[in-house]
Amino acid sequence: MTVTVSQILQDLYPELPEDDNTYRIFKLAEGFSFEKLTERDLDNHKKLNSFDENDKLVVVQDSEIIYIEE
Repeated sequence: MTVTVSQILQDLYPELPEDDNTYRIFKLAEGFSFEKLTERDLDNHKKLNSFDENDKLVVVQDSEIIYIEE
């Protein structure tokens, strides 16, 4: 069975709109701390990975979602 990011997010956060499929996953490398990342770091990641203006960042660490951009 294939599970999509949208399905996982909908299960975890039912308040998110069902038709919003603009979330993109970023897996945080081992040894990095999300708290140490700056807004500029996140913006640079989005530029390097060709995010559209509507794309939203989801950060995963150790198989857990630790951040969802609103």
